[in-house]
Amino acid sequence: MPNGSIEAIFADSDGAAVKIIGWCHKGSLRAKVTNVEATVANSYALNENFSDFKITTYL
Repeated sequence: MPNGSIEAIFADSDGAAVKIIGWCHKGSLRAKVTNVEATVANSYALNENFSDFKITTYL
């Protein structure tokens, strides 16, 4: 996003999302993580058919 933030949506049934969110607090080697917000949504809200995936870089 233009302000440097990142949005991610995770869906799982075995708790893997909790591990990924934990990693988000650290980030990659060159990342500077200042805040992590996590929201739990019900499965109906996540029951969308995503047909695309893209990574966009804002410089």
